Amino acid sequence: MRFLQQTLPLAALLTIGAMVGRSFADDEVNNIWWNLDTDYNGSHQTVCTAENFNGFPVDAVFNVFPGGFDATGVPMPNRIVVPMKPFIQYRVYSWGANYRGPGPRCSFLNFSAQAQ
Repeated sequence: MRFLQQTLPLAALLTIGAMVGRSFADDEVNNIWWNLDTDYNGSHQTVCTAENFNGFPVDAVFNVFPGGFDATGVPMPNRIVVPMKPFIQYRVYSWGANYRGPGPRCSFLNFSAQAQ
């Protein structure tokens, strides 16, 4: 029983830590920063922006929702690969000022270094 009392809090902590790895806005993982900006530069648009703080170019993979709609108009997620040079801010995806649906959400999934 004592073993169970010691391992349950540790398991809970590790589970929470694993969930923190991905975020929906304003986060940095593996030197890739991204943010969900509402009213981007006064445009009334919501924009997912990202920047590569690695010293080399990468292909970064983002998940955006909604990134499109099916034939019946239901919002669908979309994966977007963005080639990113270091220290340049990129617009990953934008939602129009008139968008009133669920989300929007933007999350960084992973990256790979570009071949030189």
